Amino acid sequence: LKGKVAIVTGSPRSIGAGIALELAKRGANVCLNTAQNEKQLLTVIKQLQNGNKAIIVQANHRQVDAPDRIVEATVKAFGPKIDILVNNAAVLFSKPLQKTTPDDFAAIFDVNVSAPLLVTKAAQPYLRAPGRIINISSVGARQGFETLAMHL
Repeated sequence: LKGKVAIVTGSPRSIGAGIALELAKRGANVCLNTAQNEKQLLTVIKQLQNGNKAIIVQANHRQVDAPDRIVEATVKAFGPKIDILVNNAAVLFSKPLQKTTPDDFAAIFDVNVSAPLLVTKAAQPYLRAPGRIINISSVGARQGFETLAMHL
């Protein structure tokens, strides 16, 4: 993956961190995206010293300009081509249905549904053939868990 450019949303921990680190180990230049100011993974990737580069873009996917800011920062740092987009950012939710507010629902929908579409839309003009778009989901997409879903 030497010289390839990748964006990994939701990359400061867990699956996103593992994916971003593996891409970096294989030589890809990686744009890390986090909603918080978490720089530990960026430090780890820079310590690889294998010729790749990494940046971090703090952007919350509830903000409509987040996808454009992530892509613009990637293109500015690594040039006008993107090879890999990993839509990994997501939020969990646990609240009884009767206590669920419209803002609760909007928060989940914005991050888990709208964001992957909007990041893909922002990145599409820069995707180099044969680019890859990888959408990460949870087992929660197939099975509801009482503590991680709206429940009665």
